[in-house]
Amino acid sequence: MADELTLLVAKWINSDVDDTRGFRGLKAKIDFLTEVLYNEYLPTKAGGHGEFRYRLTKWIRSATDEDQKKLMFLLINHLFFIGQKEMEALYLTAYSCHVAKWLLRKNDIQLDGSQAEELLKQAFATTLFTGITDSLRLGDFIRMNGIQGHPIRFCWEQGLTDWNPANFVASMGNRTKIVLLEDFVGSGSQMENAVRNACALAQHYEVLLCPLVICPAGLKLANQLTAVHSNLSFTPALQLEPSSFVGKIANAGEPALFAELRQLVVDLHPAVIGTTPWAQNHGPYGYRDTGGLIVKHDNCPDNTIPMIHHASNTPWTPLFLRTSREPL
Repeated sequence: MADELTLLVAKWINSDVDDTRGFRGLKAKIDFLTEVLYNEYLPTKAGGHGEFRYRLTKWIRSATDEDQKKLMFLLINHLFFIGQKEMEALYLTAYSCHVAKWLLRKNDIQLDGSQAEELLKQAFATTLFTGITDSLRLGDFIRMNGIQGHPIRFCWEQGLTDWNPANFVASMGNRTKIVLLEDFVGSGSQMENAVRNACALAQHYEVLLCPLVICPAGLKLANQLTAVHSNLSFTPALQLEPSSFVGKIANAGEPALFAELRQLVVDLHPAVIGTTPWAQNHGPYGYRDTGGLIVKHDNCPDNTIPMIHHASNTPWTPLFLRTSREPL
């Protein structure tokens, strides 16, 4: 940890004799996760942003009030950071567990049957794997899971710009099932259009929605879509609990610290956005007030609170700078 922050944290630890706030343990946790996770973050690899300890010091220095600095430090204990290895594990789990179980059920394959392995292989061969956005690395998913004979790399976000259902059906060939994959679903706004169009195709197509990680708002929408479309199944690889989010309204079972964090993100938001117009200012709780504390190794979702990922002229230095597709 950079010297300036080390001295500040040492001061907080010494003033919290009984470690009621947990500064001592958190410092050790941050030191460990810096080595095994946080330095993986891709958008800060170049451009002079510095390694995690340096960014942490600058981020906390962005606040002027010491009590706010303490809360920012304590917030790190609740970050949900998905590293590259964790994401790869989700790729494998989605395929070998969630997709496989769905195919076993839909094709009425009995695992103890003498032809189970061959029947499951045939079921996979008649399944089209697609990505909702290119954030899901479909090619990596296919290669990692050893999927053979799958030349189509269809991305719904791009495919729907000039959507032609007849052409899509023709490209399906003898496939009868469609899997929609996405690495992260926050509110579900990108997911919804893809799901509705996939389910609106000829009804003999069975559709599986399988996000690797999904937030509560996205989960609610996915369940609503499942209730409307009879040919849609939904099974996420990892479902995040509402108690892990710092939204406008408190969630049952959330940590006691979240009441303070909820006020902190509001108080600091003017400093976070700065004085330069920011087109993607969705408010202190992020896109659609999700209040996420999620960071993926390759980017920070806009559902995460902006005080973590936005840079401004205040100056406000982000902990995990977000790379946006849209002009800032």
